This record gives sequence, structure tokens and C-alpha cells, in this order.
Amino acid sequence: MRYLSVSCHCGRLREEVRKGSKKNFLVRLLIKKCQTQFDNAQTLMLDAKIAPAEYTNIKNTLRAEIEAQERRKMELVTDYGE
Repeated sequence: MRYLSVSCHCGRLREEVRKGSKKNFLVRLLIKKCQTQFDNAQTLMLDAKIAPAEYTNIKNTLRAEIEAQERRKMELVTDYGE
């Protein structure tokens, strides 16, 4: 069985992934786990090949999810603060 090594940009996370796994799922998990959360334009360095458009799509989707979570947190703080 062949494995691919995948790292987040800051180098805190590294995962070995079975070749043929769903890369989108793997990338999403790794980005979510990474503490930097898009501080840098290139969040991931991948040994696995991902098309630039696919990478951008994943990154934008996750950025939207993170922003939505932040908005919900702020709404909760505002609601409880009144």
C-alpha cells in the first residue's frame, strides 16, 4: 500500500494518507485542524497532486465556514452581553 505525506503550511500537522483516499476530505480535515487558519495565502504543501482550481475551491469553502463560525460567536457574545 502506498502512502502520501500531507502537511499543513505551518508544519505543525503531518498525516500519512493511503493513496487513493479522497483528497478533498483529507485537505478539509487538515486545514480545519491547522491552527494558522489561512494566515498565509498558501496554507498547504501537498505531496499529493491537487489541481489549483480544486485547491482554491476547497480553500474558499473553508474560509466561508470559518467566517460563519466567527459571526455566530460574535452574535452569541452580543446576545449575552445585553
